Formats: sequence, C-alpha cells, structure tokens
Amino acid sequence: MRIISLVTGVTLHKITDHGDVGPDGSFMQREGCGFIRCALHLRGNVLASSSDDSTIRLWDVDTGKCLGVRVGHKGYGKDIDLKGKPGQLSQTFSPVYKLAHTGKHGKQFASCSWDRTIVIWDASDVHDIIMLRSWKAAENSVLHLGLCSERHLAACSADNAVRIWDVETGVCVQQTTTRGYALATVRLRDNVVVIAGGDCTIRLYDWTHAKDLMGELGFYAHDAVIRDANPIFLGDADSVNWTQQPIMYRTCPQKVSIADTRAALSHMRKIWKDAIVVPLEL
Repeated sequence: MRIISLVTGVTLHKITDHGDVGPDGSFMQREGCGFIRCALHLRGNVLASSSDDSTIRLWDVDTGKCLGVRVGHKGYGKDIDLKGKPGQLSQTFSPVYKLAHTGKHGKQFASCSWDRTIVIWDASDVHDIIMLRSWKAAENSVLHLGLCSERHLAACSADNAVRIWDVETGVCVQQTTTRGYALATVRLRDNVVVIAGGDCTIRLYDWTHAKDLMGELGFYAHDAVIRDANPIFLGDADSVNWTQQPIMYRTCPQKVSIADTRAALSHMRKIWKDAIVVPLEL
C-alpha cells in the first residue's frame, strides 16, 4: 500500500506489512497472502485497510506507522474441511473484502468477508478497535458493503443477492436477487442504491419499496464486469482545509519511488503487448 503526495506526485510511504507481518506466527504470509483488498479513510489522519491475510489494520497516514491490527473474520469454521479434515486456512482465516462507514463519523465501520459474515467495529480508540457485533449475512461470500442510510448497509454477496441490513440489530430488512454476482453498491439518494456487477449492468433499486427504477435489469453500462462504483459529490466536508499545507513526512526513499513508477509502466506495457499478441497467436 502506498501513500502518495498529490502535491509532488512521489511516494511518501510504501507499506508492505500485510505481506510481511501477520497473525499466527506469519502463517498467512508463508502461504503467500498479503493482497490488500480495501482501504478506507476513517477520520483525521487515520486509514483502515483489509487484506486476504484476514486482518484489518489501522494506519497513521502522516507517518506511515501501523496503529493496530485485528483478525477481522474467523473463516468458515467447520462448514468447510479439506479431505475430511478441517484446514487451518478455511477454518480459521478469511479474506476481508470490503470496509465501509456506518454513519458514526468515522468512529465505527463495517467489514465483510469470504466467510459470509458482516462485522461492525468500534474504532473510537484506534489503537484498540473492538468488535461490536457479527452475523452471517449470506450463503456465500459477502463481496461488497455500502452505507445506504444512517443505520442501514447494503451488502452484495456471491449467492446472487443484495441485502439491506440494519447496522444496530443485524436484521435484514430487504433483499433482491441479482443476475450474476453484484460487486458494488452505492447510495444514490434516500432509500435508493446503485447495484453494479458481474452482468455489466447498473440497477437503481428503491429498497424501501423493493422496486427497480430503470426496469428489471437496469441498463448495460460497460462491456465487462463492473468491479466497483463510487459517488461523486459537488462539495466535500474537507474542502475547507484544502488551503492548509499538508503534512508530508516521508519514509519511502525517492529512488524507490522512481523505481516503482518505472516498474509499473514496464508491467503495463507487457500487459498491453500480451493483450494484443496472445490472441493473434491463438
């Protein structure tokens, strides 16, 4: 994970902890985990991240230091085993796919995972976040979360459903089936969410009346799977601070930042070349 200055364009902090330092004696790192699934700005200079190493970590954006680590989800338990014997990977750990706010001004947030659960966290103390509640939210992986009212979350899952959950009680108040996996949901306005995903469509769904506002299947928006969607705001609560000088401590050497940039460009050129050449060879 990189913290990049929009003032200078250089990498201030290059953070590799998800791949280097992990739970259970770094079992997950030995297995090659460390893919960062999501990053969420909580408040002030505090950032949260989640990974397939099963952890949620909080960071000081200014210094790049880790403030705390929690194992976010506990895995499938005994629901899955390997050749008749429970496996540590499936039973104990689970990739954490998405983090989302819960309307508590950055003092609480939610996470979802491959283990089918949603967890609500209290982040009042960033050095010691506390699990407030957890519940099974689907029959397959919960892939995406998004706040859709002051106390409701919309959750996309791999059992071909989008469900609306009451954050305070963990009760499902609405559900709609999807064609393919929905991979993103965004609050559009009161009681209306955008649902986007694997069938390349975008739906506008009024969850209080269980009604699609643009036809049963919405409309085709892309030529391939939609991986994510985000709101666009006319204004921003932080805009009043834009005139202040940013704090830009730096732990990543300039030569490392430059080398990473060049490596990324080289990698992209290879992807483009393969995308053109390989089909021709086939």
